[in-house]
Amino acid sequence: MGESRTTLDFYKGLADACGFGELFPWKDDRELIEHEVAPSGLDFDTLLAGGGEIFREKTYGLQGRPFPTPSGKIEIYSHAFEEAGFDPLPTYLEPFKSPQGPRWQELGEKYPLVLATGTRTLYFNGSQLHNIASLQRFEPHPRAELGPQTAAAYGITHQDEVIVETDRGWVRMTADVNERTMEGVVLVPHGWEGDANCNRLTDANCREPIMGYPQWKGLLCSIRKASHTDK
Repeated sequence: MGESRTTLDFYKGLADACGFGELFPWKDDRELIEHEVAPSGLDFDTLLAGGGEIFREKTYGLQGRPFPTPSGKIEIYSHAFEEAGFDPLPTYLEPFKSPQGPRWQELGEKYPLVLATGTRTLYFNGSQLHNIASLQRFEPHPRAELGPQTAAAYGITHQDEVIVETDRGWVRMTADVNERTMEGVVLVPHGWEGDANCNRLTDANCREPIMGYPQWKGLLCSIRKASHTDK
């Protein structure tokens, strides 16, 4: 506290160091906010005084073309999808790397468990706040969560140091054996660094084929106790 830098200050400094600082011409946060709100007709002092202003009266009901689709209607049958070569009707697509997915035969024997990355903890905000000692006391280690039957099947007990591995890489975490996690599933958090960085497990090329969203849930993994040879 007292030494924090604003978001603008951080990114402007980074841009200056990289040689394109001219793309961040604002000298301080006030100037940036004034630039952002200017098109609305408001000004910074009005907002600072409290209360604000009504930008646009809220109206209810359907106005003109309410849905941004080619027909202006709700479309269960999507001609846009059809023209792009995809099923025009809502159809479930199994993830590529899942027990029912197309890569199970290739990966399932070595990576029989389902992995989900990105679980949150109460004490951190993504990769932020991990260096605060008072919060480290509550969450000192990254936790790989799994159910008791899954843990027993792999010889893992609560608080063991474990290696979670996919066909992309591995992470080292502390086992959290609990009843809340579905059997056959391993949950790992995001935001930790080094050997606990869950980005080591994911595959940027494994994407949902229509929207291109990466598969961070439903991947395939294995889990084992860590040993001194795991480096």
